[in-house]
Amino acid sequence: MRQSLLLQHECHRLWLTPGARIACRRGCLWLTLETHHAGDASPDIVLEAGQQYPVRVAGHYFLTHLGQNRPAQCEVLPGAVPAGLSGRRWLPRWT
Repeated sequence: MRQSLLLQHECHRLWLTPGARIACRRGCLWLTLETHHAGDASPDIVLEAGQQYPVRVAGHYFLTHLGQNRPAQCEVLPGAVPAGLSGRRWLPRWT
């Protein structure tokens, strides 16, 4: 199941697992990963329309738009469902 977001002045926090992808469809999207390891810097990723980011680390991802007046439209695409979890709802978990 794909989730579509239109981001303008808000920041969305998503829980994502490896295999998911974040795709920028319109505008410019900024995302970062919340790290839990002391000393680790949070990676900042900028996506422009047509670009995707493959999720490799499970965690909270923060998404917002870049630009003054243009919203960003993005899709969160799920990865493969791990064996034994086919009956459960895939992540992201909206918080």
